[in-house]
Amino acid sequence: MVSNYEIVQQPELHKDWLFFIADSTALNATTARVLFAAHRNTSSWDTILALSEPQITYTDGIARSHAIVTKTNSNTMLVIWEAGSTNDYRQRDLRCGVLSNTSFKEFAKLPESNCRNPFVISDQNDTSLLFYVRDDGEVRMNRAVWTLDNVEWLGASQVFAPGGILDQPKASVSGDTIIVVALDLTQGQLHLARSVDKGQDFSKIPSPANEEVVAFDLERSHLTVAEIDPASGGFRLHSFETLDGGSSWTNDFIHPDVFEVIGSIDLLSIAGGGLHCVFESAGDILLTSSPGAVDSWSTPSILAQEFSYQPCLAFNAGELEVVWSSRGDEDTDYDPEEDWRDINGFSQPAHGSRTAALAVGYQGRSYIGASPGAELYVAKTEKHVNLYGSTYEMRVEEDMWIEGLEWLERKGVDIVNSSLAYGDWYSNDELDGKTSPASRAASMAAKRGVLITNAAGNVESAAPYISPPGDAYGIITVGGVDTLGNWWEHGAGVTGSAVGLPDDGRIKPELVAPAAGVYVIDVDDTISHYFYGNGTSYAAPLVAGIAALMLEVHPEYRGNPDTIISLLEQSASNTSSPNDTIGYGIPDAYQAILPLPADIDTFSRNELLPPYPNPFYPGSQALIYFPFRLNKASTRIRLRIFTLSGERVLEKPLVPLYATEEVDDEIAIGTYDDPADLEQIGAFWDGLTENGKPVASGLYLVVLSTQYGSHAAKFLLLR
Repeated sequence: MVSNYEIVQQPELHKDWLFFIADSTALNATTARVLFAAHRNTSSWDTILALSEPQITYTDGIARSHAIVTKTNSNTMLVIWEAGSTNDYRQRDLRCGVLSNTSFKEFAKLPESNCRNPFVISDQNDTSLLFYVRDDGEVRMNRAVWTLDNVEWLGASQVFAPGGILDQPKASVSGDTIIVVALDLTQGQLHLARSVDKGQDFSKIPSPANEEVVAFDLERSHLTVAEIDPASGGFRLHSFETLDGGSSWTNDFIHPDVFEVIGSIDLLSIAGGGLHCVFESAGDILLTSSPGAVDSWSTPSILAQEFSYQPCLAFNAGELEVVWSSRGDEDTDYDPEEDWRDINGFSQPAHGSRTAALAVGYQGRSYIGASPGAELYVAKTEKHVNLYGSTYEMRVEEDMWIEGLEWLERKGVDIVNSSLAYGDWYSNDELDGKTSPASRAASMAAKRGVLITNAAGNVESAAPYISPPGDAYGIITVGGVDTLGNWWEHGAGVTGSAVGLPDDGRIKPELVAPAAGVYVIDVDDTISHYFYGNGTSYAAPLVAGIAALMLEVHPEYRGNPDTIISLLEQSASNTSSPNDTIGYGIPDAYQAILPLPADIDTFSRNELLPPYPNPFYPGSQALIYFPFRLNKASTRIRLRIFTLSGERVLEKPLVPLYATEEVDDEIAIGTYDDPADLEQIGAFWDGLTENGKPVASGLYLVVLSTQYGSHAAKFLLLR
């Protein structure tokens, strides 16, 4: 295992070398994304090289993708990577170098600009064929003849240019025939082309895939794709084979299993050893194999579970090897040793804690969020600062946001609030809901029944528009209003709420909520604990909280975000004339919740619920529980147990589930009926007196007392 490299992506094995992209931070410097190569001996990784530029410049410092090819019967490798900067996502080019033993030599970059996602393969003459995406919608090819001391590029040509946003192309070579495949991420459509003259000319060929494709891989004559299954909404693996160089595809074999999601696929064909497919599904790594034909895949075996991504296959020294990256856990508590403070001393959890409190927080009489009874899940996907306290803002965080969204969806979360924006690396014409990976993921989650609220963003007039993932389809983008309910206006040097693109054709933002002078918690202030803050980050969780209230009253809305969005828009203050500034306006929570069900379970006092088990048999049952509910946060709560003659048997105080520094004995509003919670609170009895003696069989009275009054219930104890 290679560890202690932060935010590892795209691991790939080639013989005794492991290539991967990870963070690199020089002393007191901005973090770069660097392509590393780690050399393996029999028992450890003895050499780790940084192949790309480890310092941020205007055109360099961010490695985003890579490709490697090995000379036949040699340990010498041609390495190609995509290089760019954080300043301009379109300022990117392809670099190359040669790795031999533990020596690496970089050569001049390729002449074309705005190129990404290289894929390289060798023909029978050991000429390397490079395929890559240019200007998002075109796949091009270049040839290289190379040695240890020189790389000569023979000239680039177009393979196809269907437009859209093409993902990393893949290619296979057999004699004079070359097959090239790429996926348009905006349409979920595969594009294929082939050449029968060693790449002099390419012609388009039909795709064998019939449904929306989310991932694929091509290995020699075999093509495996992950398609969305229209019947179930899940994902299936489809396998195809061509026997005539891509003119036709046979054996459309559909894997019998339906998967929750499929993230990436890697195929490997081994001479005499069949075909192997490794893929990622919902953070798990799975491997399935076929002895030769693509219509006989084995039941997938699980290699890793949870928080595992980007698997890659290799065949070394007669062994099948799988490498993947592992990142994440279920620990979202603040750790002062790991969660650094920025150069101003503000801590990592401040922003997330504030937004979470606005949605679901509860602090007695001091602070109540929009939906304090909701259950909260936290996915921490942002890296706040690097090791030296400098701001960390990288596109890799967008990938982590997607991983977090997938994790939340797997946990069954109904509403996801996201108070962030990724605007640094997108131009205005890319704010279309289809370009950003995060936006596409948000739209896909909405189709799967998750309601997403996302902050519109805080902007000035120079760059006023909503950024991803707020530009996604099917979500609620939340803008901001000031303390008077007017649009929180931005201007030159003045921050305000982002607006939708004027020619987008959609209403963005959909809704607005308070974004100026919002009362939020302050985890960095140990005296006041609260302050008045500004930002659409604070508007979004308020709308998410309203949506949670709607689900509480109308559980039939669960899994139907369009219904919730429509009702919120209909309730809002500007519903008759929505625009790209405040959308449909400020939602009316009460109107959105209507109609109230006739049998809604309301209560107007602090009261006991029926004790259980009743009757209580101390000989065979350890405890009797006293569930209760509070409509007012209460202190000095007591349970008293009496005989019917009025003799007091027991008195005990109840304690809150989560004690706080401010109010140690206050129990919050809500219903308490879970046995584990009741044991922690103290609302139970073992049938013994205060002196530890067993009581006699009979009817007993339990009384719940608060500062607002008392309530009693009866139960039967039998010995």
